Amino acid sequence: MKKKAIIFIFLAVFISSFAIFIFMGANSELILSRMIESYEKNTLSSLEERIKIFHKILLIFEKDMVKKSRIAIKNIARELGKTDPTSFTPAQLKTLALENGVDEIYLIGKDGKIFNSSFTPDIGLNLFALSDDFREFLKTVFGRGRVFTGRIDISTKTGALNLYTYYSPSGKDYIVETSIYVKEYVSRNYTSAYYKYFFDDFFKSLPGKGDYLRYVNIYHVSDFRAMCINNPGVVSDKSKIFFERLRKGEVIKEKKGRLLVVYKRVDIGEEGFDWVTGKYIEAGFDFGFLNAYRIKILIYSMLIFLLIVLSFSLIFSRLMDKHFINRFLIINNAINLIAKGDFDKRLDVEGDDELAQMAGNINKMAEAIKASHELLEEKVRERTLDLEKKNKELEIARKKLETLSRIDPLTGLLNRRAMLEKIEQEKVRFQRNNRPFVLLMMDIDDFKYFNDTFGHECGDTVLREVSKLTRGLVRAQDSISRWGGDEFLLLLPETDLKGGRVVAETIKRELLKMKFKYRGRECQVRATFGVSVYDNVNKTIEECLREADQALYAGKQRGKNRVEIFVKGKTI
Repeated sequence: MKKKAIIFIFLAVFISSFAIFIFMGANSELILSRMIESYEKNTLSSLEERIKIFHKILLIFEKDMVKKSRIAIKNIARELGKTDPTSFTPAQLKTLALENGVDEIYLIGKDGKIFNSSFTPDIGLNLFALSDDFREFLKTVFGRGRVFTGRIDISTKTGALNLYTYYSPSGKDYIVETSIYVKEYVSRNYTSAYYKYFFDDFFKSLPGKGDYLRYVNIYHVSDFRAMCINNPGVVSDKSKIFFERLRKGEVIKEKKGRLLVVYKRVDIGEEGFDWVTGKYIEAGFDFGFLNAYRIKILIYSMLIFLLIVLSFSLIFSRLMDKHFINRFLIINNAINLIAKGDFDKRLDVEGDDELAQMAGNINKMAEAIKASHELLEEKVRERTLDLEKKNKELEIARKKLETLSRIDPLTGLLNRRAMLEKIEQEKVRFQRNNRPFVLLMMDIDDFKYFNDTFGHECGDTVLREVSKLTRGLVRAQDSISRWGGDEFLLLLPETDLKGGRVVAETIKRELLKMKFKYRGRECQVRATFGVSVYDNVNKTIEECLREADQALYAGKQRGKNRVEIFVKGKTI
C-alpha cells in the first residue's frame, strides 16, 4: 500500500508540476503573441495613413507644377525661336531653364534624337527607341503648336520624381521638352521647413528609441520594379510573384536574423498616377527582448518543474510513518490549487523532515510564481498603456497633417484643394436657391521684382501682408485661398458681377494705399484682378475658373493693376 501510495503521489506531483509548466508557458506565449500582433497592426496602420497623406500632397504639387510648366515651356520656346536652337550651349539652356522655373531643357529632332540639352548625358539619346507608344506620341507633337503635359513620373534609374512637358511651335521640326524635379520644385516654392518635413522627416521620424520598430522602407512599384521613397536609390530584390501576392491583399512576414520583416500593400484609392500600381511597406521589427523574456519563463518553469520532481523523489524514500499519506495528500491538494492559479494558498505542514521542507519549498515556489505572474501582468499593462499613448499621439499627428493638407503654410489661407471643396459646396447651394456666386482671381503684379531685388523672404512677407489685408476687406462668409505662387482666389457667395467688381476695386484701391516697407525701403504693391460669375446650372466650375483666369490674363495684357470681368464670352 505504501509503495502504491508513493507511486501515486509521485505521479500526481509529476503531473501537477508539468501542468504548471504548460500553463505558465502557454499563458505567457498567448499574452506576448497578442501584444506583438497588436503592435504590428497599429504600426502598419499609422504607416498607411502617412503614405496616403504623402500621396495626396504629391497630387497637390502636380496641379501647381503643370500650370507653371505650361507657361514656362512657351516662354522657353519663344526664346529658342529667336535664333538657331543648336547655337545654345548646355550651360545657356540650363540658365534659361532655371529662369523659367524648370530644371532641364531637351530639344528633340525629327529623328527622335535629343540634339541639344541642358542635361549633357542625354544628348544623342534616341527617344523613339524607348517604346512604340512613346514614339507615336512624339510624332503627334511635332509642329502642332500645343502644350502636352505628362503626370509626375518616376525615374527607373534614380527613383527621382519629375514632371515632363512637351511643346513644338507651329511649323517647327523640333520639340521642346522640359522637366521639373519635384524635390527641387518644393525647395524653390515652399519654405525650407516644409521641404525638410515632407522629404526628410516624414518617414525617418517613425522608428523610435526603445521601440520594436527598427526600420521602415516605403516602396512604389512600376512594372514590378520597387523603388524606395524614403531611402533614395534602394531597390527591392523581391520577385514579380512576390508583389502579385501583396497586390492581392496578402500580408507577408519573413524572418531575417532576429528581425521580423512584414510586407503589406497600401491601397491609395481611386486617385493615383499611371506609374504607380501600389505602395508597399517593408517594416522590420525586433522582438528579441520579448523572445528572450519568453525563453526565461520557459527556463524558470522547467527549473521549477524539475525542482518539484527531484525534491519529492528524494523525500518519498523516507516517508515511512503513519502520517505520510495524509500529509502527502495535503501537499498534493495544494499543488493542484496552485496549478489552477490560486497562488495565495500556503502549506502548513508540521515537522522537520523532508516532507515539511518540501511543503516550505512549495510555498516559496507559489510566491515566486505569483511574483513572476504579477511581474508579467505589470509588463503587459505597461506595454498596453505605452501602445495606447503612441496611438493617441499618432492620431493627433494625423489630424495635424490633415489640417496642413488644407491650409497654405505661408499665408494661413485655404489651399487649392480646400478652396475647390468650398466652391463645390457653393455650387450645390446655387442649385438649391439659384443665387449666383463670384470667383475673383487676384495676381500680384511684378511679384518677381520683390524676390529678385530683396530675396524670397521679402516675397514671402509681401504674400503674408497681402493675405492679411485681403482677409480684412471681405465678408465673413467669403473664402480666400492661395491658388498658387503669387495668385489668390476669392469665393464670394450670393454675389453678382457688379458686386464682384466692387470687391476687386476695393482691394485694388487699398493695396495702393498700403505702404509696404522692407529693410528701410518703401515698396508699392499692385495687383490685377479677373472676375467671373457662376449663374447658370449648366456651367461647370472649371469653365468659371477658366473665365476668371482669362479675365486676369486680359488685365495683365492691358497694363496690369486693373480689374477685368468676364461677361458674355469676353472680358471688359
